[in-house]
Amino acid sequence: GEHAAILAPGTWDRVQSLIAHPAPMAHRKSRNKHLALLGGLLYCEYCATRMVYSYSRKNDRTYPYYVCLNAQRKGWATCPAKSLSARAIEESVLNRLRDAQPAMFGPSEWEHMNRTRQVEVMGNLVERVGYDGAARQISIRFRAVGEKVSA
Repeated sequence: GEHAAILAPGTWDRVQSLIAHPAPMAHRKSRNKHLALLGGLLYCEYCATRMVYSYSRKNDRTYPYYVCLNAQRKGWATCPAKSLSARAIEESVLNRLRDAQPAMFGPSEWEHMNRTRQVEVMGNLVERVGYDGAARQISIRFRAVGEKVSA
């Protein structure tokens, strides 16, 4: 069963390596088409479920927000968090991060990053953001130093 090679020498090995070890942010990028800063990181503390990015439009204006999946699927009465403004929660998280790491999250450094880079930096530093809708408080769990983001 020998036949002429279909692929150039070394291509097979490179592809197999990429399959076995995909880029750290490859999965997150494909699931975060709107480049939500807290996409995949934000959880409702009351329901212990994810909060997902969504938006509505009115008069050519976009209103981004995060919504608790439990409230969305089972009804608004099931969760006190329901939904919250994307801008408000993202700014609140950024303010906490600026306190913890002023060099990385200073206004000038952060504003000079494009949105893709901001999402990547956030995903590399933050493991989870919890939102308690009843108390209207957030908690942030940072990744361990040197911890790799899994795909």
